[in-house]
Amino acid sequence: MNPAGNDPLAQLRDVHLPPDPGWWPPAIGWWLAALACLMVIAGAVLLIRWLRRPTLFRDARRELDRIASQVDDAGFEPALAAWFRRCMVVRDGPQTAGLTGAAWLNQLERSAPDTPIQPVWEQLFVQRYQPAHGPLTDRETLLATCHQWCREALR
Repeated sequence: MNPAGNDPLAQLRDVHLPPDPGWWPPAIGWWLAALACLMVIAGAVLLIRWLRRPTLFRDARRELDRIASQVDDAGFEPALAAWFRRCMVVRDGPQTAGLTGAAWLNQLERSAPDTPIQPVWEQLFVQRYQPAHGPLTDRETLLATCHQWCREALR
């Protein structure tokens, strides 16, 4: 039927396999593994930075302890007033630096609602500027209230 010269199987070429896949671009699994490694490294760096940074609470307590131990009675009230100002500026931003009077008291009360800050505020920011202002009334009570405010407002 079929002459030898007309064999269709003889006209077929050899089977050629496709080339092996190259190393680039890597498969999706390698991309995901690389992304996971980068995320772990970035997370570790951020965690180390966060753990090493001095916290506002720790710095404020350290400064308050320094004021309590090193500042005499004459400079105690101004030092505490400046301490409150610095803490609030760092905590709430520079917009609190210009607050005075009732706005300043409201900001202090909002920052630590469970701390009775009104008597401290009156002594540090009102009575201090009155002409008949006498000596410091109770240094330990002021310090205790400041420590309580620090714990509540800065944590």
